[in-house]
Amino acid sequence: MGAGLTRIMDGSSLRWKKGFIHVDEMAPLNPNKGLFSANIYLQTPSSSPLLDIWPLNIQSRWDWYRNAVLLSGLSSQDAEAQARLRHVLGEPHRIEAGPGDLILLCV
Repeated sequence: MGAGLTRIMDGSSLRWKKGFIHVDEMAPLNPNKGLFSANIYLQTPSSSPLLDIWPLNIQSRWDWYRNAVLLSGLSSQDAEAQARLRHVLGEPHRIEAGPGDLILLCV
């Protein structure tokens, strides 16, 4: 497994008020490996200090292909694709985050 993904989001460049639905890894889920993600919150907006997670549960190539049109929106900042994802995926799991919090994910 590699070192992981590095991304700094300072908030000033965010296009989406509700956040941008995306994935850090496009491969189907595998119980033996994945991409490690560590989210460290240095500052959080007072209006919505949340991390939203949608449990996609894509475990096979067939799952991926069957949902390819919807899932392609996970790598696009297209407004229509983002709206479609929010509609189809429903309500996310919400994790509250504050300054200094560390949230670890294996995706």
